[in-house]
Amino acid sequence: MEKEEKEKAARSKRIMMWLGVISIVMMFAGLTSGYVVLQADNYWVKFELPNGFWISTVLIVASSITMFLAMRAVRANNLNAVKYYLLLTLGLGLGFMGSQSKAWSQLIHQGNFFVGKISDLKGEYGKDYVIINQGAQLNFIDGNFYAASDKSLAEPLNEKINHKFNTASGYLYVLTALHFIHVLVGIIVLLVVLFNAYRNKYSSENPLGMELASIYWHFLDGLWVYLFFFLLFIR
Repeated sequence: MEKEEKEKAARSKRIMMWLGVISIVMMFAGLTSGYVVLQADNYWVKFELPNGFWISTVLIVASSITMFLAMRAVRANNLNAVKYYLLLTLGLGLGFMGSQSKAWSQLIHQGNFFVGKISDLKGEYGKDYVIINQGAQLNFIDGNFYAASDKSLAEPLNEKINHKFNTASGYLYVLTALHFIHVLVGIIVLLVVLFNAYRNKYSSENPLGMELASIYWHFLDGLWVYLFFFLLFIR
């Protein structure tokens, strides 16, 4: 009877975890859908993603591998390996957070602020950034912006553009910061799991805590990879 109760409790915890994952997926699906809609209706700044985000991607994918190895070690009752791989996962997770901070610093250096205007942008137009409107890149001639269809250069758009908020960078901060917050939660979870691992709490017969942490961490990895490629190509 006690075994059945434990299995029932474990099943309930797994269901709660997956419901949490699904709710986060729905939130980010809504945000990325809104990103696409806003992109079509605004003066949209297109710029290269900072290399900090590339580093983040490598680190979080690597952390997913070490988390997989930690879970495999639990099933093999190799408790020393569990601790080792959990420490690696934690270190890579902290590295991910550091590289995210670096990427935000790079964005600020480019003039891409959370609440900023297009006029705040730094760098060379056409090389460091371009502005898209209605699917076409604006032309920049003699210090003035013109619509791609304005072949006679009759209507400069500077007055319109300079007062527009840089919605692209603002949305980028929202998406990455929300993911960062979820990673911070994941770091706390890893610390708890690591503490329990040093107490030899997990084994092949009792892997639940590790299993739930593993599901959440792999989800964070997959979510970041999705966001990274979304931001890389849907700009």
